[in-house]
Order: sequence, then C-alpha cells, then structure tokens
Amino acid sequence: MSGLMRLLDQKHNPPKPATESFAGRTILVTGATGGLGLEAAKKLAVLNVSKLIITARSEGKGQAAKKEIEAYLQDTKGNDTASRPPEIIPMVLNMSSFNKVQQFVTALKSQVRTLDGAILNAGSLQAKYVQTVDGWEETLQVNALSQILLGVLLLPLMMAAADQGKKDYTPHLTFISSGMVAAITPKQMKAFMDSETPLADLSAQKHFPPGAFGGSTQYERSKLILEYAMRHLAAMPAIRGPDGQPKVIINTVCPGMCKSDLGRQMMTSFVVKMLTWFLYTVFARTAEQGANSHVTALTQGPETHGQMWKDDRVYEPAPMCTTKEGREFGDRVWTEVLQAVIKADSSVKQILG
Repeated sequence: MSGLMRLLDQKHNPPKPATESFAGRTILVTGATGGLGLEAAKKLAVLNVSKLIITARSEGKGQAAKKEIEAYLQDTKGNDTASRPPEIIPMVLNMSSFNKVQQFVTALKSQVRTLDGAILNAGSLQAKYVQTVDGWEETLQVNALSQILLGVLLLPLMMAAADQGKKDYTPHLTFISSGMVAAITPKQMKAFMDSETPLADLSAQKHFPPGAFGGSTQYERSKLILEYAMRHLAAMPAIRGPDGQPKVIINTVCPGMCKSDLGRQMMTSFVVKMLTWFLYTVFARTAEQGANSHVTALTQGPETHGQMWKDDRVYEPAPMCTTKEGREFGDRVWTEVLQAVIKADSSVKQILG
C-alpha cells in the first residue's frame, strides 16, 4: 500500500521543468521518436538549444520526429525572433548492435566536433527472450551494454567540449535508469551473486524471468547493471581534471512511472493490457512530465556525478549499490561489462586510460 501511495504522490507532484537556456550548446537525445525522448527533445528546442541531434531506428522515423519538434516549436514560440531555431539533425541508431553503435558514433563525428550533453534515452523491454546479433539478451544489451559503449565513445567529444573552457557549463552524460532498482534484493539476485560470471548468466536464456511480467523483471535487472556501470564510469580518473573535479558529469535519471509505449512488447494478454491501463490511468505521469527530469539532469552540478536524479533531487542509492555484498557484486559485474565493451571496440580501453 505504501508503494501505491508513493506512486500517487509522484503523479500529483511531477518534476519541475527546466528553465535554463541551452543556447550555444549541442545536445544529443537518443530514442527521440516518441514518448520521453521526443518530449525531452521538444523541451530542449524550446530552451534554445543550438544544435539538437536526435536518433531513431530508421531515417523515416527520424525525419518524422524532426517535423514534430519543429511544429511544436512553432506552436510554442510562434514568430519569436529573439533566438534562432535549433539545427535539428536526425540520425539512425540501433542499440541492439555494437557495430551499429560504432557506426553511429563515426557518423556523429562527421557532424560535430564537440558535444555538450547527451541524454541516452533509447531502451528496450521484451516480453520474451530475444538474443541480439552480438549474442546478448536484448534488454540487457540495449539498456546496459550498448548504453555504456555509446557513452564511452561519446566521451572524447564531451571532453573536447570541456576543454573549450566554457565556464558556465560542464558537459553532461546522462543515462536513463529506473528507481525500481531500489526494490531489487540480494535474495532475488542470489544465483547471480554466487556466480563467477554474473553478467553472462543474466544474459542466458535459462535465466530469463518466467511469467507474464518476466520482461519487467529483466528490465529492472538491466537497469541495476546500468547503475553499477555508471558509478564505475564516473569514478574513472580519466574523466577528471587537474583539480579533481569531473570534466564530464555522468549521472542517471529516473523519470518515474510514465505513460509510454516502452512496454508495448508486454501486451500479450487481455489481463496484462487491463492492468497496464489501470496503472497508467491511476498512477502514471505523462511523458511530458517525466521528460522534465531528463532535461533538468543536464543542468545539475557535480553533486549529481555518479548519482541518480529523480523528482528534482539526488535519489538515495539502491541498497544493491550501497551494501558491502552489493558493491562487491557490482565490482564483478563492471569487470564483465568492461570486458564486453572492450571486446566490441578496443578504443574503449584507450579512452578510459
């Protein structure tokens, strides 16, 4: 009951919208063709971002999202000539393939030399076990492994932005996570915590959670892996300046329960559809409200480095990230994550030093 009351409170107290101008900045938003990603892109456009890079799984969807953002901007600002409209660049990105992530970064580097911020929003929630071309379970790869590979490959562009010496802004690398990781317990993860290869086991078909909501459980696990990886990435000396402060602020965001099409693959029965409808109707925020957190995360200071941003504050770390056994498990998971992304792209090792 207390959990439901918290959801009701979150719905009626959504995060505040950002007001800081993004003029002069280049920002990337992945998965920007609908839901939270599209809403975040719209907000950045209104906040005068100079160059907005959005990604889609196809060129057609990217162009459609661009037109929707432009129409929203026109409806919101009309013929206001006080600021130039952003340059909106749609690009194709498929997060279920390491090779496609590499191709995207190569293409991005032909478009920009620096990057001031990135909201890595693209995600996956599968109802059944699906294996990617790289041999990983898709939810795990899209939500964690490919996110970290992309984030690391973007770091040189962000470090270049930091080296330009803009005193009013520190580049931000923001991953979209979930506060549901706080509900994961050592008991639930025991089989993996006892394993010498927990990441590989989490990806194995025999360990994909059963039942109608098994995909949701795997989604939560993938976000826990992302939380571990983000924290280890944030602790890397390579991203800190001579003064010890981060040259790139790395954090995660939880937008809370929001209405979106992320769980469309889960709609496999009438019961699931009705339960989802009820939860969304009674407890969920709109995608527009949830996207406020996406954007405000890009405006926070070093206090959010290595932390989760949720409901306009730094959110308490999940017990799996703070207890001794949880941290030890996270260290082993990070070792496997790092091995996987280095195998996918050896330049990761050089970037992280």
